[in-house]
Amino acid sequence: MPRQYGASPLPSVISASPQAFSFTVALHSRSGQALLAPAKSIQPQEKLSIDLQALLIALAGSVAPDFSDGSVAVYFNGTRTMLAGYLTMTDPAHSALVGTQVVDNSPGLTTVPAALHTL
Repeated sequence: MPRQYGASPLPSVISASPQAFSFTVALHSRSGQALLAPAKSIQPQEKLSIDLQALLIALAGSVAPDFSDGSVAVYFNGTRTMLAGYLTMTDPAHSALVGTQVVDNSPGLTTVPAALHTL
């Protein structure tokens, strides 16, 4: 997860809640190993970036090769529009942003675009 093919992923979350709440980040390796980070609080309208490499080192003690490819999950209690997120992928020459679009009162709204499922 920290670097694949020279690109650095930086997931970010944004609170759309009028109150502070907690969320938990889980890292999953390609072999199925999971690491669960301690719960983190987010304030109303706050944006937090998640440094995957630093988180992996804090949880596993190193950047384990098994986590060079995997997935990240964010868990919280509440409505699906309380927390939005996006992923920025950068390398020395390029960057890409994949994110969510939150629209109030939108029937069938999903906060996870199909493009995120392919990364």
